[in-house]
Amino acid sequence: MLDSSLIVARVVEVRGTKIRARVYGDRNEAFLFHNGQLIRNVSVGGYVKIPCGFDHIFGRIEGEIQNEVSSSQDDYSARTTGGSRIERVIEISVFGVRRGDKFDRGITILPLVSSDVYVLTPEELTMISFFHEAHGKALQAGKPCWARRGIGCGADKQPLC
Repeated sequence: MLDSSLIVARVVEVRGTKIRARVYGDRNEAFLFHNGQLIRNVSVGGYVKIPCGFDHIFGRIEGEIQNEVSSSQDDYSARTTGGSRIERVIEISVFGVRRGDKFDRGITILPLVSSDVYVLTPEELTMISFFHEAHGKALQAGKPCWARRGIGCGADKQPLC
């Protein structure tokens, strides 16, 4: 389910698997509070999702650019609003798609310009990190220092030898 409090940007350019999105001015923080949890906000190395119809496209933030927005001298609101002259643009590299409850690595669909960009919840981050069957158990190998929960990885019950 999509939560409007997790919207952080809007797609402005799609060139193959590389996407550029303009970050909303009120989302320039390192972390975001969501349902009592502290989650990582938009930053290089982070993950985002972009809804496209019934599918969700997942990508990794590869870069960040700040552009100066030119405005007319006669535009009073542009001159008096703080921070309105700089826009932050993130570069996203697409790596997978979720259809229903199944996540597939690989690119089968690309977003449209003007699509919303969302940060991932801890549950979604865990889902895209698993390499196991849908009902299998995951082995927790560690956790990032900023997270309360670890990121698991799947392990087959069959021995490797």
